[in-house]
Amino acid sequence: MKAKISLSGRFGKNKTVVLILLSTLLAGIFRWTVSYEGIENGNHWLFWIIGAALAGIFSVIFERNIFKAAVFITTGFVTAVVFRIIFDIIFIDPTSHNIFPIEIIIWAVLAFIPAILGAVIGYFIKEIVAP
Repeated sequence: MKAKISLSGRFGKNKTVVLILLSTLLAGIFRWTVSYEGIENGNHWLFWIIGAALAGIFSVIFERNIFKAAVFITTGFVTAVVFRIIFDIIFIDPTSHNIFPIEIIIWAVLAFIPAILGAVIGYFIKEIVAP
């Protein structure tokens, strides 16, 4: 007997908001715990990729559309990056993010690739568990 996984009744129309907030929180934890000097450390990138992939897998629980799920996850990750940029500009150094549009694009790509891979894996897992 196959179990049916459904959270749409519990979250309803707010599932997109919940997904973006969860991915923003996840990205914020990874993004804000490492200083800019420590970004070159390989562990930070490993955590970012694992976090995005897990978020992508989790997103399929809420949404069957793989591309939409990856876009929502990426939106959450980019939101965390934008919050960090705003925080740095206001409280630390206003000149530290003078090419922030490029920084946002780079982080969006770095979040989207693992999120789409995670969403594909999550989609196939969901099809096996609850077709």
